[in-house]
Amino acid sequence: MAVYAYGEASRLLDRALQVQEVLASYDKVRRCDLLLSLGEALLPAGEPQRVMDVVAPEAFTLAEAVSDRARASLACRMALDAIIRYGGTPMAGTSEYLQWAQRADRYAEVGTTDRIYADIRLVSVRWGEGKLTEARNLALHAMELARELKNPEALYRAARGLITSPRPPEHEEERLQLVTEMNWHDHVGVTAGTLGSWLTWGGHVLLDQGDRTGAEAMWEQLGQLAERTNVAGQLIGSAAARPRLAYLDGHLDEAVSGANDILRTAEELGAPFMGHVNAWVISWQPLLHMGRGEEALAALSADELAGVEYPEGGEVRKALIQAHLGQTSEARDALQDLVADQRVGFEDENLNASALVVLLELATMVGDRELCSVLTQRLAPAANLSTAMAATCPARHLGAAAALLDEPDKARSYYHQALEAAGKIRFRPEIALTRLQLCELLLEHYPDERAEALDHLEFAIGEFQDMKMWPSLECALSRRYT
Repeated sequence: MAVYAYGEASRLLDRALQVQEVLASYDKVRRCDLLLSLGEALLPAGEPQRVMDVVAPEAFTLAEAVSDRARASLACRMALDAIIRYGGTPMAGTSEYLQWAQRADRYAEVGTTDRIYADIRLVSVRWGEGKLTEARNLALHAMELARELKNPEALYRAARGLITSPRPPEHEEERLQLVTEMNWHDHVGVTAGTLGSWLTWGGHVLLDQGDRTGAEAMWEQLGQLAERTNVAGQLIGSAAARPRLAYLDGHLDEAVSGANDILRTAEELGAPFMGHVNAWVISWQPLLHMGRGEEALAALSADELAGVEYPEGGEVRKALIQAHLGQTSEARDALQDLVADQRVGFEDENLNASALVVLLELATMVGDRELCSVLTQRLAPAANLSTAMAATCPARHLGAAAALLDEPDKARSYYHQALEAAGKIRFRPEIALTRLQLCELLLEHYPDERAEALDHLEFAIGEFQDMKMWPSLECALSRRYT
């Protein structure tokens, strides 16, 4: 394990279990410890399914048999880690994850690191139930306890849990403050898996806040960590950085091909479902921009996702793709169902900016003025963000909603804010789309500024041609003769 030879460590531990079965089968504590060690080796080796199906359940049964709460908690933690490494955060919507999270909650002692890990996992459960405020409170409590206990592994896990937990848009700044704080800590006592997860999500926070250089630096550290330790999850995570940045730069074909590379890497590392989820999250917008929305929609089919529900956004994005494909009535019906669905947590003030911005874009596209008005008020505090989880710029959609609500001055202000925010991270597709929408606004409401509008239009046309954003190019060309 010390030299990252996880496969060899697993082989030796399998052999040790065979010997123990022959020489001391009565010793349940010894066998439980060997299984826990085996799980620790199998996770970075890329065998999460074996851990969640075989190793963790047996270790948990043995721990219960000897009434050992600490070992039972460790088995729960291992099972939950395995489930997430197999399929990523969407797996938090499964009954298997819920069962293990409930067990972890039952066995975790108050004031211990086990309590931290249990609360972090319960965050995902409560989120999936639409109980966003409860989820946020759990994440805050876990971080408070981690600071108190000063356990490096628990501290980084709690920090990662907090920056990904539900929060209202007006609290986005706290994520940046936490990343800044944690980046002053050293990494002694932090496992490669936990550190890799922190580097992945910390980079997203910096990108959201307009610090592309900082995000790239964290993802570079992730790549070095993955290369050094050969941990399966980190190899998948580091592979995602290149296509994400390619999308920002307007290299849409490269973003899609990079997503396909993630699929192949994940299959080789024993986490095909996690690979599918990561690849779809990265590729759906580039595909949409290139006029290949049907491909993005097909990749989100029920058969592919095997009934797993996204805690935040899968069905919303499906409806959004339908809207872009001209299936307006279907998208409108889906939006109404989503707003009424308690699991979405729409009424909860802690609905994330990343969820709100997709809902707002969808509401704008289907012309739901009442919902646009509500969502605009809630999302407005996040207008300064450069992205909402590397997907889009909130201010652009706030501008589109303001235009729909017949507030052209406000829309114009938001579009300029979007250009500034997207420019900080060189978000090329967003800049081009914003300038097209600003052109449309000027032509409709500010006829004396037609020259400026046409300048925006010609810029957008050139960019759309170069980036192969065919649907947007078609729309822009039609404006030339308006």
